[in-house]
Amino acid sequence: MAIILDPINYDINEVDACTTLAALQAIAGISPFTIAAARSQLETGQPQAFSNAAFKDYLTKLYNLPVTYSSLTTAEKTVLNVIREYIEPAPYLACCGTGNPEVEGVTFELIHKAGSTADYEARVQFTTPYSCDIVKVIATETSGTTPAATTPITINLLGCRDGFNTYSYLWQTFAGVPSGTYTFDLVFKDVDDVVVGSTLTKSVTF
Repeated sequence: MAIILDPINYDINEVDACTTLAALQAIAGISPFTIAAARSQLETGQPQAFSNAAFKDYLTKLYNLPVTYSSLTTAEKTVLNVIREYIEPAPYLACCGTGNPEVEGVTFELIHKAGSTADYEARVQFTTPYSCDIVKVIATETSGTTPAATTPITINLLGCRDGFNTYSYLWQTFAGVPSGTYTFDLVFKDVDDVVVGSTLTKSVTF
């Protein structure tokens, strides 16, 4: 798997898209990935270093490049997450539908932060376009092995990814390397903290 453009969802100049993609692919090879290491690599061989503002703008451009999320490796997901943590972007335009979440239309993942011991992105993604009233998901561990997850986790709206609403939290840290199966209750809430629909139960196996 690799970083590839989403052929449906990008409307930027094709040459510009390819150039930006090449830069993103280049820094994705940094391990462990850090903002400082990315800046050093991007500035190497350049006649002038970035200003802080220009560097942040450039990372924002890389982050906003529409890629097919399902094609990414864990390391590539880490790169985008570390960039997101640094630039603090506003949520993408949400993919609105109708109705409340149902168990078969929701995925819940804990995605390892490459280079860390026990840091994970908590991610909820809809596979059906549910109501856009939902702005956050509260995940609470109900069963699991040691080490336990620190919950509840508030997973906020990230926006529209691969055609459906996605919610994300950086970073869920375990006391040690998790193993086995963990079960979580997911509660969906609107902007006024009112529960939307029913609580769903999802499991994650490491």
